[in-house]
Amino acid sequence: MRVPFISYPPEPVWDEFHYANYAIRTLNGEGAIDVHPPFMRLFFAKAAELFGFDDYSLKINIGEGFDSFPYAALRFLSVVAGSLLAGIVYLIAKKIFENKILAALPPFFIIFDGFLITYSRLILPEIFILFFGFLGILFLISGPRFLLIFSGISLGIASSVKWSGLGFLTAGVIYLILNKKIKYASLLILISLLTYFYIFSLVVPPNEFMKYSKAMYQGHLAFKEGEISYASHPIKWPFADDQFILWGNGRNDVIRTSPNLFSWTLVVFSFLTSVYLLYRKRERKLLFLMAGYLANYLPFFFISRPLFLYHYIISLVFGFLIAPYSVSLLVEVFGKDREKKIIATILLANAVFFLIFIPFIY
Repeated sequence: MRVPFISYPPEPVWDEFHYANYAIRTLNGEGAIDVHPPFMRLFFAKAAELFGFDDYSLKINIGEGFDSFPYAALRFLSVVAGSLLAGIVYLIAKKIFENKILAALPPFFIIFDGFLITYSRLILPEIFILFFGFLGILFLISGPRFLLIFSGISLGIASSVKWSGLGFLTAGVIYLILNKKIKYASLLILISLLTYFYIFSLVVPPNEFMKYSKAMYQGHLAFKEGEISYASHPIKWPFADDQFILWGNGRNDVIRTSPNLFSWTLVVFSFLTSVYLLYRKRERKLLFLMAGYLANYLPFFFISRPLFLYHYIISLVFGFLIAPYSVSLLVEVFGKDREKKIIATILLANAVFFLIFIPFIY
């Protein structure tokens, strides 16, 4: 789903030209060059170097092509992260649901969602936040205490991609509290922060950490909503409203955010029904998933800078993990003997909605 036509278009899509230039400038030794933590520019820079890139004088402009930059290889790294995400989410779902068929639903939604496919095919950071964030959650819920170290490192990397990755750390702390492991919460936070500081120190001197952090924060505030027509309010995100074009002329040759309207609507329905299920069963796993959804969604209501639909990407996947609870409720209402028909209907509907939007994904 993510590999076909990976070299199309042969020019930067959305902010690809920014991240390609960040990588080149990082190879030139520049430090604080954008408003986000440094992990992705370090990652893309090292990857470009490993793929043989050495033209540090190259400047990539939007609409002008990538020239000698190994853009297809870097796009493929996003494909790998986006593909592995489905497997990671399946392993998380297996630990939450005893029913393997229900556990297969969240990764199925990930595989057949145009929004996630698009972000898995471009030189952009969002899919890496999901990869490292949910990998950290998988380590956390897997049991052995030593995995807490790997969880903290993964969550620290997610926060080092963008500050929005801190929502994963919040979800992790909530998980430990719900499972009466509060004493491990401070250790998880410490490991995550140390990972964040270490990654930052690879770009700027440690004694200038606060200076650059303040500059990053001020850079975020510098965005003005009136200057960006495709900004949207968080209240619209669960309904896939305010989609925008990533590349093209806006008429007959476009690549755009193309959410699967069926699975996105199912997330909203599932969250609402889960409030009832939580009241009835008081299940800690469900409470954790709902907390993860809200921890990565509600903070955006208090942010003044322009926001975009892709800021919903973490909550969306938490929502996919909640969806099997609503499916199990439907099975409970209509009878166990109709379980396969209910799940088959959901899978078919999801696939049909995906097929409708294929022209806008690729």
